[in-house]
Amino acid sequence: MKKFILRCVALIVILAAIGCIIIFNHITRYVHDDDLLYYKSAEYCSSIIKKSINSESFYSPKKITVIIKKANDDELKKYISKKKFGLYEQDYNKKLLSLYNYNVLLDYDDQKIFNINPESLVLCEFSVIHADNYGFYLPKLEAITFNVERYSGTDLLLMFPETIKHKELNKSNFWDKIDYLLNNKLRIINE
Repeated sequence: MKKFILRCVALIVILAAIGCIIIFNHITRYVHDDDLLYYKSAEYCSSIIKKSINSESFYSPKKITVIIKKANDDELKKYISKKKFGLYEQDYNKKLLSLYNYNVLLDYDDQKIFNINPESLVLCEFSVIHADNYGFYLPKLEAITFNVERYSGTDLLLMFPETIKHKELNKSNFWDKIDYLLNNKLRIINE
């Protein structure tokens, strides 16, 4: 009886190991298949956000909808401690920091760029730390494609075009700056 139980346990362990290997291979293959999709999504989102596309003819979004939600103080504190922004500690203590969460829905029609699906929708999610008087830091970019798959991008520094001088930048309000960055092709929804 003991041998039978041991054999059953061994069989279960072997089957579980085989199952894990199959699942791992499937996931690995799936991720590799979607690498290009991730790069295209994240690159497109970040290029819109960072204004790094050289020419408007390179892309033609039909509509950009931005939903902006300002985080409360608890969220900001948690975010700052989680990201360990030592550089922002003084600003945080002086209450000069704000955290904004963005959802940017891109509806594009340039199949040369994506060629993913006729639905042609990409959702970019990102959070921005707004430091009074000198700009924004964008710690993370996430792109969600039309089929609701999430891809995490790398840390990005949100830079303003060189045409805006610091003095002019500080005179503008937060929403004007974001509107400028997104090339005035957006509808902003404040939650």
